[in-house]
Amino acid sequence: DGFGEPLSWITLNTVQTISRRLGIRSSVEVDEMLSMFHDLGVIVHMSGSELLRETITLQPQWLIDGICRIIRDEDLHPVDEVTISSAGLSKDLKRLYTQGLASNDLFDFLLSENGTFERHIGFFRDLMRHMILLSDWKLNGENIYLIPSLLKDNVGAKIISKDLEDLGGGFTASSNECIFEFSEALPLGVFQRIVCLCVSFSTTLNTEDSVSGNNVDDHVLYRSEARISLGEKVKLYILESENKVYVDCVYVDNKENESKSSANAATCFNIVSSSLKKLNQDIMGSGLEWEVFFKTKDSFNSNGSLQEFYSLEEARNIKLAPWFAKREIATVSIDNFLTSF
Repeated sequence: DGFGEPLSWITLNTVQTISRRLGIRSSVEVDEMLSMFHDLGVIVHMSGSELLRETITLQPQWLIDGICRIIRDEDLHPVDEVTISSAGLSKDLKRLYTQGLASNDLFDFLLSENGTFERHIGFFRDLMRHMILLSDWKLNGENIYLIPSLLKDNVGAKIISKDLEDLGGGFTASSNECIFEFSEALPLGVFQRIVCLCVSFSTTLNTEDSVSGNNVDDHVLYRSEARISLGEKVKLYILESENKVYVDCVYVDNKENESKSSANAATCFNIVSSSLKKLNQDIMGSGLEWEVFFKTKDSFNSNGSLQEFYSLEEARNIKLAPWFAKREIATVSIDNFLTSF
């Protein structure tokens, strides 16, 4: 009305009340109006959950300020040590900064601080899920959140090289490897969002090799490389290097079963490929371009030099093992999972 500070947000109920005063009584018309204003950039309104639907953002800076309560720099945005200590969250805050993992209590505390976002904690949790800035993870029985933007670089030995060498796979002359090659270097945050989606997908799995996919404790995650457990015995390895993302899969079993290995590799390829497609469409405005190549242990001759890469089309046509299998380990549809994410 021209008085006071501009509102940062309003509720859907308020919009509906104003609309009725103006003669717009159909909820369908209100939804269409909000969708149009969102597309024009006048407001921000999402409908991925009831909490998102109920809040209409008028000032985008309000969203940024709220997200920055969670995705924060330890030096630029310090938390008062006395306050965090009295809340019993000092260890939780340290884990957020060092491992990119936030407890539910810490998430609520950071958004409740100073009262600015206290009534919108659930909204920002759903918003960060929707923007692929957060994924749920159960660690040692505790429900926590992975904040992939806060993952650190690995300053020690590369988990990818060491693990896969020990297990007889990965990113070496003897490995099966899938390579996503982009037309240019990946924008900051894309790889971390791939990790976010893969971790979220892992919590939905109930594979034949795992009693429950919901209690996976042994993901190892860094800014540009990750080992993600898809059940008890299946390890997905992904690595970012310049304009490429490398994917490998290991079936951890002393008695390697070829059909299981192939099914596992197919699932690993499909979750990374589908995650990229979702990111490109939902987040990147379809601005990413890439090609996919495959190599297998048979792609190398006896002296270890590369003989051949297979394009995606070639690999599909010849049903290149282990990447293309009739059956996958996942009992949950990857496409259905990503659609509902």
